[in-house]
Amino acid sequence: MNTSRNNVAINDLMKRHGIHRGSERRKLFCLLLNCSYATARRRDIEGGWTTDEVEKFVHHFGESLETVLGSEPVGAEVDCQIQFGGPLWLKGKVSTGSVVHERAFDGLLATQSSNGEWLVRASSEVPLTETAFAVEKLVYMATASSSRPQIAVVEDDEDSLFALTRALSGLGFDARGYPSAEELLSTPFDENGGFLIDWYLGVTTAAELLSKIRERAPTAPIFLLTGKAGISSAEDAQLAQILRQFNLLFHQKPVAPIIIADQLHKYLSQETE
Repeated sequence: MNTSRNNVAINDLMKRHGIHRGSERRKLFCLLLNCSYATARRRDIEGGWTTDEVEKFVHHFGESLETVLGSEPVGAEVDCQIQFGGPLWLKGKVSTGSVVHERAFDGLLATQSSNGEWLVRASSEVPLTETAFAVEKLVYMATASSSRPQIAVVEDDEDSLFALTRALSGLGFDARGYPSAEELLSTPFDENGGFLIDWYLGVTTAAELLSKIRERAPTAPIFLLTGKAGISSAEDAQLAQILRQFNLLFHQKPVAPIIIADQLHKYLSQETE
């Protein structure tokens, strides 16, 4: 049973049929698997789908199992180059799955050049004219050390937190998700790693959290995310002041995780030179 390929198939089915939010996915899981919402949430996070379960979803959407899973065998791990949204290239190993015809999603795809070399890129960077394969497994080969760089993600929206941590983990990071400032501050974190912080955590801003992070990690790269820039001049002025005060990197939501990965890898590589 190839659970990696099945996980990709389930995610592709959901996206193809317009089911993006976690709550919508889990309600459908409850219906088709006849399980509780708690079980559906766990399965959504952990995956591990069996072929029989995939078949239930395939029939629900009126598609065929052969079309969804494909007939190509899953490849063994092979050397590859990983491109991070710009000039940064990293070495790794990739295991590929079925041919993927869709490009409208935030994941990674693998392509093979005419000389046999494998390249892993963001889906949006792969032209439709190139044959692309699902990435079943990607191993990032760190250049400075054998450990994966850590990034702490603080986001109060459960779906966004899950999506960001999963994507950054797939891009070579030890990504750890925290739904609140309190949870981050109550646990040890890598002061030499990076931070991805949502500006609004509930009804309050992350200003106090940023101050406490800077006390413990004066030079760590901190990315601040917000979807509310440009709404009012007063809020923009406060945001600009915070960016200067704590030396932050800023991104407007939504941002592709591969852009965060690109900038963080560049920053960390400069620190180790």
